[in-house]
Amino acid sequence: MALELLSQKEKQYLEDYGLGDLNQRNLSIRTFDKGGFLFQQGSALEELMIVLEGRVKVYSMAANGKSLLYCFNDPGSIMGEVELMTGAFASSSACAITDVKCVVIPYERCRDELTSNLKFMNRICSVMAEIVIQDSINGASNILYPFESRLCAYISMTSEEGLFRAKLTELAEFFGTSYRHLLRTLDNLCQKNVLEKTAEGYRIKDDRKLHMIGIKYYSI
Repeated sequence: MALELLSQKEKQYLEDYGLGDLNQRNLSIRTFDKGGFLFQQGSALEELMIVLEGRVKVYSMAANGKSLLYCFNDPGSIMGEVELMTGAFASSSACAITDVKCVVIPYERCRDELTSNLKFMNRICSVMAEIVIQDSINGASNILYPFESRLCAYISMTSEEGLFRAKLTELAEFFGTSYRHLLRTLDNLCQKNVLEKTAEGYRIKDDRKLHMIGIKYYSI
């Protein structure tokens, strides 16, 4: 793969991980259609992926068939770094929720080059530490705070110009709750005049009350 085929912004994603000087013959571009899997839980991962375009949903599936959404990976995100370091099978699945374009870096041909790259290893250590901190704080918040508080905090963080728009099925997965319970909680917030349901989504009517009910979530 010639890096010249990448835009300047896409090249910068590689540079950010210290990978701008990797042997280009070992790199490839891969695209995934919306709904396609980049990898699946329990599979053996053999490559790093850096998202260049699109959005990826990362989630796990429990034995009872229920799924739990971990995060969304946007351009600049890296996947497969834990498996590179541990040799473990994929603990989650990654699904394209839009058309996705990635740079793919195979472990077998690049492992020595990657693990001897101080900038790359420092960045990966930082990413993994941030994941641990995020999971720890959000995990404690999930236990100690009611769902309404967590939902209000999430709305505060993700609303744009006073409007909250999200796919509610995915939002329920993210919080590990039922779709019905999510709708009931949103309806309660509308009854409290915190939110107003519109054709575009949920509009914030009382930002002060929203912040009072909510809590501060840690976000990376």
